[in-house]
Amino acid sequence: MKKLNLIKWFFPLLLLYGCNSSGSTINTNNGDPVYQIDLKDCLRNTSVIKLSDIADNLQYIELKTPSSLPIGMVSNMIISNEYIFIASKATLYQFDLQGNFIRQVGNTGKGPGEYLYAGDLSINEDEKKISILSAGGLYSYSFDGTFIGRVPFGGFSDTMVEDSLIYASNIPFGKEKYRMVVLNKELETLAGIPNHNIFDAGGLSVMLSFRFRKPFYKYCDNIYFKGYQDNDTIWRLNGMRYKTHAVIDMGKYKYPEYRNVGEMRTMFTNFHQKKGDYYQINAAMEDNRFIYLTVEPYWNPDMGSPRLLFDKFQNIGVTAITESKDDGITDDILGGPAFWPRLITGNYSVSVTDAYDFIEKSQSLSTPSSQFKEFMQGIDEESNPIVTIVTLKTNKTFKN
Repeated sequence: MKKLNLIKWFFPLLLLYGCNSSGSTINTNNGDPVYQIDLKDCLRNTSVIKLSDIADNLQYIELKTPSSLPIGMVSNMIISNEYIFIASKATLYQFDLQGNFIRQVGNTGKGPGEYLYAGDLSINEDEKKISILSAGGLYSYSFDGTFIGRVPFGGFSDTMVEDSLIYASNIPFGKEKYRMVVLNKELETLAGIPNHNIFDAGGLSVMLSFRFRKPFYKYCDNIYFKGYQDNDTIWRLNGMRYKTHAVIDMGKYKYPEYRNVGEMRTMFTNFHQKKGDYYQINAAMEDNRFIYLTVEPYWNPDMGSPRLLFDKFQNIGVTAITESKDDGITDDILGGPAFWPRLITGNYSVSVTDAYDFIEKSQSLSTPSSQFKEFMQGIDEESNPIVTIVTLKTNKTFKN
């Protein structure tokens, strides 16, 4: 098991708020902040964001498995207080926080307690339980790998399981009543966010880019949702209620809504001919200071995939770049590749990178530290993926 952990202290960044603070906003929603994010301004304002400004330390961890069980491309991950769960090759694997292999969780297949693939993941920390969304249902396992049960469940591509409720959304096909639904464990629909863009897709599915997609995220024990076509809104969920948390002004980059299969075909033809350059927000995450937006082009790869940071206190959004113009946050702690979170949980911001990509990104680094070079000596293209765990700065005087 290869691990690099270097703690380096810096003059603390001033954090003026905790989980209950409002930050600097234009509107409020029943006393809660509603953040206003202008995409054009974020794209225009590029800035080199240093990891030391937001983090106390950084760990690079190579996931270690038996030689007979190599890990391929990671499709999903989630972290508990004790474990790292990695979905790869349709299977779920469990590691400790040092990257040591513990077990394969369940088996793939069609038998009792088996799942066809490991899709979306949810954790119940109190019950020490992980839920796996797969074809035909939600499969639950205890943290010791014991199969608990299956809730027959289909028709949704993303879920968040919270106590007795299931929050679920799907890739839009045009006629959904809701963008997101709230279900009980009996799969009865209790509530939902209405879908205002109902159209006749004529049997065609909506062709969107779902790279790094993550409609749900948690922050300060609250659940937030930003769906596939909801590129202008992040909602805060509370039981069967929801309220607007952030509004993103997409401006000229907002895709035109279509109402029938003819408009749909025309829009895709325009994409191919590059007559319309539109962005989509595939994922949103949040910590005490920033909202992180993962942006992808609908069609034109020349537009790039900018990574946006919105400062909730200063009400300013920027595109995070490194001095070498890579997208993401500069690792000035260990001098490694640019960082961008795939998951934020508690005080940790986490990403995972295939060894091949990690090596490729490391070859052009200008000032890698001696510790980083030492870590890389044990990494080759056959290595398992590299997990980057960043410990975020916190203000210890604030209470949630």
